[in-house]
Amino acid sequence: MKHLRMATILIFGILGLSLPAMAQKNEVYVYNDDKTKVDLVVLRGGKTSEVTGTYTFNGKSCEIRGSYFPATGRVKARCQNDEGYLDVTGFRITNKDGFQLTIGNYTYALLNISLAYSLGLTGTWQIEQRGSGGSYEGKLYLKDETWPTFTGSVVWNNHQQGRVKGETDRGNVTFTIYYSDSLEGYYKGRLSNDYDDMVDGTARANKGGPTVSWTAKRISREAGKKDSTGGRRIEIPQKMEENEGGYTATWTLLPSGNQFEAKWSNGAVAILKIEKFDSEGVRIVRGDTSQSVSQNFTAVYTGTISGNSVSGKVEFTQNGRKWEGTWSATW
Repeated sequence: MKHLRMATILIFGILGLSLPAMAQKNEVYVYNDDKTKVDLVVLRGGKTSEVTGTYTFNGKSCEIRGSYFPATGRVKARCQNDEGYLDVTGFRITNKDGFQLTIGNYTYALLNISLAYSLGLTGTWQIEQRGSGGSYEGKLYLKDETWPTFTGSVVWNNHQQGRVKGETDRGNVTFTIYYSDSLEGYYKGRLSNDYDDMVDGTARANKGGPTVSWTAKRISREAGKKDSTGGRRIEIPQKMEENEGGYTATWTLLPSGNQFEAKWSNGAVAILKIEKFDSEGVRIVRGDTSQSVSQNFTAVYTGTISGNSVSGKVEFTQNGRKWEGTWSATW
């Protein structure tokens, strides 16, 4: 076992949470970095409990087998492979609800997998992606589902939004982003021990292209807020530059937060009521004011958001006449 780095492993965790395919009394602890991975399972029994697991360093592994003695809080085991074995000893840290295990002379801080599950990925994440094809920034809105899966959405600042589905596995994270044009992005990375950062990320697309790098940082543990229609709410911009049928306008958000004042290049003036502005779409109702060059004029704008822009269909009504057109806006 000359290839193994001798290690002292400090394992912390919350005990007693249910895990798939495991008895409720089993306690599972993990550590994972670029060179080292430790999986430790305490199979709780009576006066003596079985200890099993795996220790991996630089691609070399050994199997941990031994015992835990609840009365004294001591652990005694061996980590063995075809090349030999390492002695594993340790004790429970009562005030930390964890263990300190000695496998030689090195120290790692491990997270109980139950604690990792309790932290979860629910919340808002700032994601940054870098590659030869350009740079993208945006937000991931994630929600934990049945362990270890999660779902959500991504809204890029300069690209279309997408739907997210993924899972975690012992400190690793993988997910797929599905876009409306059949484009799919395959992402994988590693979670920090506090589950607040995704690091060492790589991604590729189903339609080819280079592999890119990415990172993400949790900026809120609250699930992204939804409006009454079920979509993930997006912050409404203070000002938008709009175009429809060759006419341009500036839409300015009013203090109420749910209306724009709009002024067009042809002299039209309107108040726009924001009925929907989220990841699933936009719906804005227009009513021209008495100062507008167009009287008895109403319109309904619908569309979808992609990064810092929105585009879609507009339905006009004036004096009983109805017609349709297209519109777009940026901010």
